[in-house]
Amino acid sequence: MSDLNSLKCIRPWKGGPVMAMSCDPSGGYVATARADKKVLVWDVGHGRCTHCFKGHKGVVTYIMFHPDPSRLLLSSASDDGTIRVWDLHKNSKEVTGSALSEDGGISLSAGSVKCVAELENHFSAVTSFALSEDG
Repeated sequence: MSDLNSLKCIRPWKGGPVMAMSCDPSGGYVATARADKKVLVWDVGHGRCTHCFKGHKGVVTYIMFHPDPSRLLLSSASDDGTIRVWDLHKNSKEVTGSALSEDGGISLSAGSVKCVAELENHFSAVTSFALSEDG
């Protein structure tokens, strides 16, 4: 995590490769797609993890917030051939049990939250997608 004014690192976060990142349209959240099959959502202002989405069976390759900031939908793609849609309003379970381990890794104790939609049976890994503002 970095201070955007000074461009200095405030806190390093480790725990596996991050494959992609996305900022929500309001700038309040950043989501990370991870090689450990998880999607994490971070509150930028407070510097903490607010959501831990589990469900992909492969590396999460791509993520994107819905362009309408009032909808707070996050879509994720994986090399398991699926796209999942997560609703941050419905699934607002703050991760209260996160902590840094000695090596800087993240330890999460929140339970998994189910997605609101899943697009399955793609021929191979999904590496990108597009979202329309009205969809």
